[in-house]
Amino acid sequence: MDELNCKPTKCSSLHHSCVSPKTLKLGCLPIDKVGDGIIDCLGGTDELQQCQVGESTEKVFRCGNISEKTCLKIVLLCDKKDDCLFGDDEQFCQNYMTGLERVCSSNVPTFNRSEEEQFFCSLRTVPPKIKEYFTLSNQIDIMSLFESQKEHKFKKKTIVNENDFMRKNNFTWAQQCKRGLRIRVISEDNNTYKCLCPPAYYGNTCEYQNQRVSVTIQIRTIAYWRTMFTIVLLLINNNDQIIESYAKIEFISIQDCGIKYHINLLYSTRPKDESKNYSIRIDVFDRHSMEYRGSWDYPIFFAFLPVNRMAIILIIPAHQLQSTCDTLNCASHGQCLIFMNSDRSFCKCNDEWSGKGCMIAGSSKYHCAPNSLSVGTTRDRPICVCPLGKFGSRCYLKHPSCPDNMCKNEGTCIVRDERMPSLKPICICMEGYSGTYCEIKDTKIDLSLEKLPIPSAILLHFITAHSDKPESRVTTFKKIPVDQMSTTIYISTMFHLIFVEFFDTLYFAHLQYTYTPGDIIKTTIKPYHQCSSIDELLSVNVTKLHKIRRIKHYPIICQQHANLLCFYDDSYICFCYNNNTTPNCFIFKHNMTYNCQGYNYCQNGGRCFQNDIVCPTSSICECKECFYGSRCQFTSKGFGLSLDLILGPHIHPYNYSLVLQISTLIVSLLTILGLINAVLSVLTFQTKKSRNSSSGIYLLSSSITSILIIIFFSLKFWLLILSQKSIITNRSIISIQCLLIDFLLRISLNMENWLNACVSIERVIIIIKDVQFNNIKSKQISKRIVFVLVLFNTITAIQEPISRRIVDDEEDQRSWCIIEYSSFLKIFNSLFYLFHFLTPFLVHLISALIIIIRLAQKRNISGPHQKFRKNFRKQLNEHKHLLVGPIVLIILSLPRLLILFLPGCMKSFREPWFFLLGYFVSFIPALVSFMTFVLPSNMYKKEFLFTFRRIKQSFCRNN
Repeated sequence: MDELNCKPTKCSSLHHSCVSPKTLKLGCLPIDKVGDGIIDCLGGTDELQQCQVGESTEKVFRCGNISEKTCLKIVLLCDKKDDCLFGDDEQFCQNYMTGLERVCSSNVPTFNRSEEEQFFCSLRTVPPKIKEYFTLSNQIDIMSLFESQKEHKFKKKTIVNENDFMRKNNFTWAQQCKRGLRIRVISEDNNTYKCLCPPAYYGNTCEYQNQRVSVTIQIRTIAYWRTMFTIVLLLINNNDQIIESYAKIEFISIQDCGIKYHINLLYSTRPKDESKNYSIRIDVFDRHSMEYRGSWDYPIFFAFLPVNRMAIILIIPAHQLQSTCDTLNCASHGQCLIFMNSDRSFCKCNDEWSGKGCMIAGSSKYHCAPNSLSVGTTRDRPICVCPLGKFGSRCYLKHPSCPDNMCKNEGTCIVRDERMPSLKPICICMEGYSGTYCEIKDTKIDLSLEKLPIPSAILLHFITAHSDKPESRVTTFKKIPVDQMSTTIYISTMFHLIFVEFFDTLYFAHLQYTYTPGDIIKTTIKPYHQCSSIDELLSVNVTKLHKIRRIKHYPIICQQHANLLCFYDDSYICFCYNNNTTPNCFIFKHNMTYNCQGYNYCQNGGRCFQNDIVCPTSSICECKECFYGSRCQFTSKGFGLSLDLILGPHIHPYNYSLVLQISTLIVSLLTILGLINAVLSVLTFQTKKSRNSSSGIYLLSSSITSILIIIFFSLKFWLLILSQKSIITNRSIISIQCLLIDFLLRISLNMENWLNACVSIERVIIIIKDVQFNNIKSKQISKRIVFVLVLFNTITAIQEPISRRIVDDEEDQRSWCIIEYSSFLKIFNSLFYLFHFLTPFLVHLISALIIIIRLAQKRNISGPHQKFRKNFRKQLNEHKHLLVGPIVLIILSLPRLLILFLPGCMKSFREPWFFLLGYFVSFIPALVSFMTFVLPSNMYKKEFLFTFRRIKQSFCRNN
């Protein structure tokens, strides 16, 4: 490619100059044969990479002997000496110089060389390879294609000078103090000099080394970068569980990321007891909530060594994952726990207790301050973990308050140990601000999409071009609220290019030549901003070529697609410049693994993104389809789907989305119609005549159940709205909404189906027994059956409250009511869900057929077979409502069944209509009992009219 279009040349832009090894004449070679690993030209000029090893470009002539890969310098050509085995370096020569000059000498005029000699001599002028990186200097201004605006809020970056807390030490270390510090001790009698030794040494002149464990530890957090942690390192005698020594580290990721701490843990005796086993235990505490986060165990395997070195990378998980155990007896003063990094167990003792099995009580003289925690005891003194604002060995000392107005832009000041200059107060910044004192306003990007499907989330790739090194890349992830068409991103790192990726499609979003902190960038992505894949632009044969050969065709892409904005392959993203004739590419790994530096806390195959590779300050999970939540821990599939999930994302504290408005209208209509239906049914079946049969008792119970369904349904809907809008914050009420209302709703719906099925069974028994039917006994049995049905439906739905729980999603700042069944309960739930759904329907259907057939048989006591068919059709026509009713009811309940059992899921919260309507429609069968049982029956219709007239007369008399 570097020889294409070079002057002078007789070859076209798609050919390469080449001396034929057969004719020894200069010709042209198609570029498809250049760089394919096969030598087609004399001297291997079509495969120059075989000679140019590393940075060397002097040897450019490849000898033809295959067994020995020999490359020659230009000065060895045409020197009347066969340097190649077959004399390749002399075959093309026509002009031999005299003396010391060679044909390629700079003193030889060009006209004295043949065409072939001039070609080989020109290879001498190839300069050493200089690495060139992606640059914006030759890029055309493509931002005219965007509807983007850029506002400069800060023209000059404010630099805050920091005081130098550490002055140079003017003392000269005396030779006799070895590694220690010589100090002067002043007394009334005389002045003496002594040595102040570091922890690793002791003696009058610090001449001895302490037996110790030297620990180098680096701390990382999966989340909570703005949370301060206290890390306690304990050197423990495993035999007696006695703490030999300890050290404490205050760590806050946003400030201390990347720091390696060097700590010496000394043994309590000198020399140490080599018959004992020792280990390092690390406990982590959240200083904001004083929550215990976990413990790690690092055994010391070579205890016989005087000094043991240990390098530790400690990963603080996003949530406490410590498991309990019962393998150790921790009495009543501790808890048996399993270490985070091993299967070993230990006793975590309560405050003021320590030792093996937590049997040693703490000193009655020394205690940790109130609101602090005791980790253990060493030398009869407690090891205390202090809350924020306190410090000291027992947490009785208070930190002074932060300097006034130290943190700008509503930043939060956190005071650390002021005795250490490196631990001065720090500022925790609000979103949109950064810097030591939150004085820098981050770049704000308002991103909107036009004529494109709105995804639930997008990937943003920020590319920074450097002149002296490869471009850098930061990829982050941003969710788009379900009721919005745009999103806002804040970024504190420098960038020049923005690419947006969603639905496996890449779009070019923004270009800026100069980065200025605090800019406000507004850009709109349209369909023509899409970057095309080379699979769409090149033939299959070309795309299958090796990367080096394939990239030679990229200029053709620019020439053939005048309106192409950008294109990409699996390794590069390219722009076209110079009037769309030349590609400008940079490395971009499309198959990059997103796992937050190998510590992916996202569940169910989610991808983890951080806003910085080295020291992140935020992370987020991109969930696969059917999963949601801050860690992709919830599912929208099958029995995990509920009204909370379908409607919850559309409920916001300060607005009423379209989905919520329509849902409110539907619920209001269903509530009004349901109450009317239930009240009319109760008025009908509460009469003595209606309750004179078992069917009347079942129908009265069904009517009361319908009222309960409407009440529970309305409560579920409105409590969900009020809790998601944070109007109701009482945890007990929210738990009742989650645990009990759905449970009671399920029982009521199942009861409704079974009570109606009992009516059908009662009718069949009456038809079959005829005059032998005992109505009094049937009424007694029906009351027992109602009780049994309540008990049976409660037992078969008990897995609902057991498997439901409230989970707080910190990312969305809301609580979710989720269902998580165990494997056994999932099978149990599925079987009984189908049982409660299909069995009543089959009872209705079979009962209707039995009634119709029995009535036809009664009409056909004597007569030909043809007459039975005629009677059957007649009875079928007269009693078709017995068949139509159950079929209509199962059709109305079918959407909910499909939602629960189909393999699909709710892939996007933006399209909830099918699931929402399926949920609402499933309640309709419970709202039409009046039309199903009262209106088709003459007896019940008369009872209703009689009751209605009586109520009307009573009302008129009172008024």
